[in-house]
Amino acid sequence: MSCLASYGESAEAVGHRVSRAPRETVLRKAQLLHDGNLSQVIVRNVSSNGAMIEGCILGNLNIGTNVSIDIFSGKALSATIRWSDNGKAGISFNKAIGQNSIV
Repeated sequence: MSCLASYGESAEAVGHRVSRAPRETVLRKAQLLHDGNLSQVIVRNVSSNGAMIEGCILGNLNIGTNVSIDIFSGKALSATIRWSDNGKAGISFNKAIGQNSIV
């Protein structure tokens, strides 16, 4: 970076790790409602926009599946499955949650 600065240039970080909301690592049980079925999952990390979850049922859910997840004891959040691999899945909340709600 100092080399760039000497030429009056700068570098800017780009990519998904820079542009996405910060994640908080958690290990929390949650209830996932999908297609009328209630399943137990583990929340691995969470941000204001989504979460990474883990559970046996996740291999059966397609990308784009609408789900509801109760992470915070009685506050069900509407979400969508964005990716699924090896019993883990990424979900995006349909409405962002506040940073104070995360931990």
